[in-house]
Amino acid sequence: MCPLVYYMERDLEDKKYKPISQLSNSTEEYVLGELFLVSNSEGLPKKARVKAISGERIIYDNLIHVEDRNLYSEFKLEFSESGLVVKDEVIIRAYKLNHVESDFPHAWILYEEIDAAKILDSLEKNDNYNLLGESDVVA
Repeated sequence: MCPLVYYMERDLEDKKYKPISQLSNSTEEYVLGELFLVSNSEGLPKKARVKAISGERIIYDNLIHVEDRNLYSEFKLEFSESGLVVKDEVIIRAYKLNHVESDFPHAWILYEEIDAAKILDSLEKNDNYNLLGESDVVA
């Protein structure tokens, strides 16, 4: 299995994060989940293509590893295929999960800081831009 970006939420039965498609209670309704980076290896990937919607198109923008900190790593969202221009960088933190939180051997939850969330909310409202997950890591 290659490292992937997944959109997941907690399973109500065992309380572990799972891809939306694997949940027994999944429906066609909107669900509130989070983006996760999943890998077979312990090393955090340096670049990932993440599936997104931009206007009416499905596109793939990049998550670029920027820096490792004590408790988390930082990724910058690069609007490579969508071509959107934003004033400030969109920084997303990656926090490592433990075996109690997920069945995946190596998984990181992707967390948007307040400023990044505001930028993404503005892009969703003005440009119909939204991160979807479910895409391969490329490097």
